[in-house]
Amino acid sequence: MLPQIMIEPTIKIEHNYTSFYERVKYLILLLIGAISLCGIFSMFSSKDNVGTFIIAISLTLGFLTTIKIYRNKLYIFSFYCDSKNAKVYYLNGSTECSIETTLENIEINFRNTRSRAGFDCEVIFNVKKLEFLITKDFDWNFGEMKQLFEYLKFYKEEKITENEKSIIQSIENYLIKRPF
Repeated sequence: MLPQIMIEPTIKIEHNYTSFYERVKYLILLLIGAISLCGIFSMFSSKDNVGTFIIAISLTLGFLTTIKIYRNKLYIFSFYCDSKNAKVYYLNGSTECSIETTLENIEINFRNTRSRAGFDCEVIFNVKKLEFLITKDFDWNFGEMKQLFEYLKFYKEEKITENEKSIIQSIENYLIKRPF
């Protein structure tokens, strides 16, 4: 069981924002790298259907990259809250926007995206019909994701579920093993 902790009444998380172009460039470079590796490995293969294999892999990775680009269109680069009112500064594509609201209008959830490669999770942050997906792909880290989640749950007086406790514990274990 996680210990109950006192949380400061104000929170401020800020990042130098990564423009939509920079985020897309990063994801596309990963896609090109993965397809290039498949091409290099297939050069040493003596199979006849290598071209079909590369096309199938390219289409699959391209589809997954397109989904990831779409999901990262809305990007939070600054969050400030005084335990009642919140200010969220975000990018919609490359356009800077902001929302001022109360905590009652914010919903937050964890999604565990663990794989064989290791632990990973995302924070789903909803405010005024906008859904933000916070991941560690760009500027956010697990410590900030955990801090934001615990802060909002504490001041909204919402109970943390067993699944959420498990994810928080996994984040703490991850941070102990990889503090930077």
